[in-house]
Amino acid sequence: MGYRVLEAEDGSAALETCDARRGDIDLVLTDLVMPGIGGHELASELSTRHPHLHFLFMSGYTEDTAERRAILLQGNPFLQKPFSVADLSNAVHQALAVCFVTN
Repeated sequence: MGYRVLEAEDGSAALETCDARRGDIDLVLTDLVMPGIGGHELASELSTRHPHLHFLFMSGYTEDTAERRAILLQGNPFLQKPFSVADLSNAVHQALAVCFVTN
């Protein structure tokens, strides 16, 4: 889709990547359920360290309904798994549009 993507194997690695690439990252796509630091905790920590970051959350679990509701109430976009490439493209495009309007 033409985006530059950085990968992290878990939440701790994502924190390190964002710290190392300070200012180079506009959007973090994170799963709610991950080993170690979950997506909601990751976003909370990253928001403190890097207030300019925006988030797109995804999940395939039905057990995280309360977390999902909190994310939506905060105005963060959410993508339900499974999703198509077109769904992902649209969600990223919309999330980035918000990034560039608010930053």
